[in-house]
This record gives sequence, structure tokens and C-alpha cells, in this order.
Amino acid sequence: DFKLGRPAEARARAERLAGEAERRGDQRLRAEALNVLGFVAKSGGDFDGAEERFATALALARARGDRAGEARFLHNVGLVRYNRGEDASAREVVDRSLELATEIGDPVQVGWAVNTLGLLALRGQDAPAAIGLFERAVAEGRRGGHREIEALSLNNLAMIAHERRELARARELLTRSLALLE
Repeated sequence: DFKLGRPAEARARAERLAGEAERRGDQRLRAEALNVLGFVAKSGGDFDGAEERFATALALARARGDRAGEARFLHNVGLVRYNRGEDASAREVVDRSLELATEIGDPVQVGWAVNTLGLLALRGQDAPAAIGLFERAVAEGRRGGHREIEALSLNNLAMIAHERRELARARELLTRSLALLE
């Protein structure tokens, strides 16, 4: 529901799932529901609420020894910190997410983390580093079969090309990005 642009429905469903998971003692399902609730809160600008939900999901993943969940939820905490402008703290947790995702061989999570590190580099005015990171995110998205990461990172590369007035390159990157989403 959330990815379809229906945050109210996503929130209601995730709250039901979180309650059900808590009653059943299903910590994995509870963490996933909290993750959705974190994204709903983040999309509404409630960064404190989002970070609290992601941090709780992170704690649940760590308690279960779920390294893939830990990598995802660390990344999500980093996204919230990025949105708040807390770049040093965001970089720290996203670096840890990348480290875990690399250790477990998860190209999708590597792609998300590398894309976010690219955004941080771009915000820090380091376009060459950002380009390298976005190119790596494209490759990881492709390797993991995750078109959304690939498309998002191509879009970020197009934004840089546009800022550099490389309009033909920007158009080519955007065309590739859109083709992945069709």
C-alpha cells in the first residue's frame, strides 16, 4: 500500500500486523510492520517517529541475529538522519549497513546503501565520488535484479549530468531510468 501511494492504508495494515505479531510473539513480523510504519512516518515528515520505529525494528533484528534485517534497518535509520541533515551520523550508520550487506552478499541492500552514500557525497559537493557511488548502485541493483535501485541511481546520475549541462547524457540516463520502471 505504501509504495502505491496509500500511506493511510499502509499505516492501518502495518499497525494491525504489529499488534498481531506482538500477540503471537513474532518478532520478525513485528520488525517488518515497524519498518513500514517508519516509512509512513518519514513520508509525513515525522523523522523522530520514523527513527524510533526503525531503531526498534533494528533492535528486534539484532536480538534474532538477523543480519539482513540489521543491514536494512540501519540503512533506514541513516535515511532519516540524511533527511534531517545529520550527514556525519547518517554516513556512519549507512557505512555499517553497507559493511553488513557486503558481508552477507546482499546486492540489493548494498545498492541502497551505496545510493544513499552517493546522496551524502553529492550534498558534500563531491560530485566525482557521488558519480562513482551511483554507478556502483546501478551495478548492484542490476546484479540483484532490483530495477528500483537501478532506476533511482540512474536518475541521480542524470541529475548530476543536468547540473553539469551535459543534457544529452542526462536525457540518456533518464530514458534508461524510465525504461526500467515500465
